[in-house]
Amino acid sequence: PRSAILLSLALAISTAVRAEACDAQISAIAPIPVVAYDPFDNVARSAEFEIEFTNNGSAGCTLSLAIASQAPGSTRYLQNGAAQLRYIVERPGGADFANNIALPQGSISLAGGVGKKKTLTLRLKVPRGLIAPAAIYTDNLTFRAYRAGTAMPVGPDRTSIGAAAVEARAQVNIAGASSSNFGAFGIDHIDFGTLESNETRNASVQVRATGNVAISITSQHRGRLKHKVLTADPGVPYGVRIDGEVVALGGSAFVLVRNPPASLDGANYPLQLSIGDTAGRPAGDYRDMLSITVSPQ
Repeated sequence: PRSAILLSLALAISTAVRAEACDAQISAIAPIPVVAYDPFDNVARSAEFEIEFTNNGSAGCTLSLAIASQAPGSTRYLQNGAAQLRYIVERPGGADFANNIALPQGSISLAGGVGKKKTLTLRLKVPRGLIAPAAIYTDNLTFRAYRAGTAMPVGPDRTSIGAAAVEARAQVNIAGASSSNFGAFGIDHIDFGTLESNETRNASVQVRATGNVAISITSQHRGRLKHKVLTADPGVPYGVRIDGEVVALGGSAFVLVRNPPASLDGANYPLQLSIGDTAGRPAGDYRDMLSITVSPQ
């Protein structure tokens, strides 16, 4: 019968089309390197990784890719408990991938032929100017391939873990001393002018860090301003307080432990210097060198 011939022909054509279809999938994702991130160097940090696509069919095709983080939302975050660090996933020199497993982007051309492969290089990037406590931050990423221009997924989803390590860092600045800025060492000089007994000067030790810090203070002349020329003169004693604590300058380093907030502004700790008895001291210039260092704990 005529109807039976037409049905048989249609079945043969359908089988031929399937045989020539693209049968592609995400075949492998290279482990994503951990991004080493220093919040204070004002530089974005990133790590590149590769995704491999494999064609198991004879026909070539074009794919798109969607990437979703563990948590939904327009912004991706690497997390460590309640703390988090913003990041993006992008092609080198390309646009960011949206955090949406149902929104494929880009174009990956895959040649026809069983076993044909294509590798795509992506980048996990932490932007500059962020700060978080020192720790390892992670996120679980899901990758899904689609036939380009369709909502049709191809192959199984793949997963991988992205991570960034926020380094233990601390910086110090002495506000109220001249020519100071955040760096390895802040004091340039605090000038008392003409020395008088009980005279004081106030400044502020500004600290920013990614965790607890040890503020260490030492005095070159053990708490005395020494005459610049008359080195045998006993000098003028002076005292120091930091954040309300009396600083002992007569021996080993004085250490104060603090936990400044994880922010680019950090915390300000009051610093007060007080001149002792100046009676009977010869005229001249008197100096001491205070060394103030801040170390992450």
